[in-house]
Amino acid sequence: MALTLDVSGWADDPNTLGAYASARPGRYEARDLLAQPIADKLFFAGEAVAGPYAALCSGAYYSGQAQAKAVIKALGS
Repeated sequence: MALTLDVSGWADDPNTLGAYASARPGRYEARDLLAQPIADKLFFAGEAVAGPYAALCSGAYYSGQAQAKAVIKALGS
């Protein structure tokens, strides 16, 4: 069985340039502030706002799920 590896052009993408989220030393709590919706109309998700899963793909996934639920609640559905 051959091993296959899927990768993206993340490092060369002009929209990301290989960037990822990081907090300045002593400013980790800023992630919690960023995770708060604005007027129940603008919601943020991703690894940057994933609490203990920050900087992980799983964090992006889990925060996306949580924010999707928050959007549904805000819409009253």
